[in-house]
Amino acid sequence: MELAVEDAPVSSGATPNASFSTGANTVWVASTIVFRPGNAAPATAPGAPTGVAATPGDSSATVSWTAPPDGGSQITSYTVTPYTGGVAQKTTTVAGSPPATSVLVSGLTNGTAYTFTVSAANAVGAGPASSPSNAVTPKASANGQWGPLVSWPIVAV
Repeated sequence: MELAVEDAPVSSGATPNASFSTGANTVWVASTIVFRPGNAAPATAPGAPTGVAATPGDSSATVSWTAPPDGGSQITSYTVTPYTGGVAQKTTTVAGSPPATSVLVSGLTNGTAYTFTVSAANAVGAGPASSPSNAVTPKASANGQWGPLVSWPIVAV
């Protein structure tokens, strides 16, 4: 895109942005402002999300992050990848307009440590993965579990 100031045609030897007299009247000469649309910078894939954090649950983890720069095209989805021992597991996709920046990742194995990465995608394609999250270890919830049964003998007095 270009914005230019071009001189308007002048007569009688006048110069742009000046005035000259023609008898009883003063004539002002102005410049012409020209807008020339050009090619905008092409959109690129989004950057990497930042601040990826995980909180463990029962066979799950809640993962949140901060959206990256969109590369000039709206982010359409995020892909969350869990890792165990450095090996990628089944991904979770978060879509929307715009997509949420947190998700509950389910189907994890209790007692196993996980880290997570997140990548963003737009109309151009997928961007780079984030740095890994903190490590979390899902564990079974104690809610609804029975505790040890305690009984006492009844003694007649």
